[in-house]
Amino acid sequence: MPGTIPRYTQTPTRVSRPCRIAVFKARAEMSGANYQTLMNEALAQCAQGVTLADVVRDTIRQELHHA
Repeated sequence: MPGTIPRYTQTPTRVSRPCRIAVFKARAEMSGANYQTLMNEALAQCAQGVTLADVVRDTIRQELHHA
């Protein structure tokens, strides 16, 4: 549709350390997710200013709630 923002844009990306992509691929294999989806989620969290401390705090809260 004219005037709409495409859902996905293919972008060539240079990664200084290929092992970083390997981490996403390993996590994707363990969870059954797509590694590109996991990378997109990580980028979105970074863009929103979500820190590792925020992620750990939320994870602990969720685990305590389910216990």
